Amino acid sequence: MNPSELLALAVAITVGAHFVESFLRRRSGDALRRLAAEWHMNFSLTDRLNLTGKVARHFPIPGAANLRVTNVIYGTAKDRYRYIFTTEYTIGVVRAKRRLTQAGSFSEPRGREDGPSTETVVLAPPNQPLVEQYRALGPQPEEVPD
Repeated sequence: MNPSELLALAVAITVGAHFVESFLRRRSGDALRRLAAEWHMNFSLTDRLNLTGKVARHFPIPGAANLRVTNVIYGTAKDRYRYIFTTEYTIGVVRAKRRLTQAGSFSEPRGREDGPSTETVVLAPPNQPLVEQYRALGPQPEEVPD
């Protein structure tokens, strides 16, 4: 195999992997959008609410790095804003670095006069599919309006 054929093969594999990843991300986003509608909440594929900084300050895993928040389901519950989202973060210091993806939940008071949030980010059990992690963190059936 000459170098140009090898390069063409590498580019084809990269483009194929990109299309597969975007298809899977879109499918996951559609499932989360339906879940948000079921809960009478809103959905954003990206972190439009700039939650990453708040989540990083309250993140329960010490040493987690390169934190990213995506797939945000958000709404109000009584006197609080409630967020359920996907966290992507790196753990490990040397050699054993791993990138993990896990659903998390966070809430904060609606009014500034209510004071700062004292809650930490709650992470879902990592051994479940992402949509099931969201369900574990989401509102209970009695909390969802009809």
